[in-house]
Amino acid sequence: RGIARALAGLLQLRGAWVKVLEGAPRELDRVDGVIHLAPLRDDRDFDEDPRKELFELARVAVLGGAQWLLAATAQGGQRGSRPEHGGLAGLIKSVAKECPSLRARAIDLHPGADARALADLLIAELLADDSQVHVSYGDGARMTLRPVAEEFAAAGPAARLFSTEDVVLITGGARGITARVASAIAERFGSTIELVGRSPLPGPEDPALAD
Repeated sequence: RGIARALAGLLQLRGAWVKVLEGAPRELDRVDGVIHLAPLRDDRDFDEDPRKELFELARVAVLGGAQWLLAATAQGGQRGSRPEHGGLAGLIKSVAKECPSLRARAIDLHPGADARALADLLIAELLADDSQVHVSYGDGARMTLRPVAEEFAAAGPAARLFSTEDVVLITGGARGITARVASAIAERFGSTIELVGRSPLPGPEDPALAD
């Protein structure tokens, strides 16, 4: 629709060297940044999972030494209207967590907007001096997400989900939240826990750390 061409022109005006690629490249060499615009194409076939394409692009961007990764989505500010695009934003958030040195941002836009207008929004986000990872534009307004503290309602008596006779299979290893869930089930219900994961069993514990 001309969005990539318009954005490339804006970047070149700022002294950038730009290359427009069709499809996800297999490797990138000496690239400072990557912009993924495929979800904005009006003829895009999303029968195949677009998250796989973005995952591969993120991988080659990181391996190629890119400093920033920007990906557009096309929900028009209506989160949930295209679940596969929400998955793209989630993937970008994961990249931002796993590669803190990489500036990663998902920008949700209205796919039917004018190509130059979309390019202007994209360049504005590229140059924005904030730490937002997910930004949406709907009805002309810029929207971001922030966590808000809420009071927890007092929990009632725990339901008897399991008993001492039950064997509970938990996949995903024994770290992090998996360990907490396993411990809570064992303590609350006395059930037998079977943990399944790919990591080898740990060796003998260091006596200095036993406590």
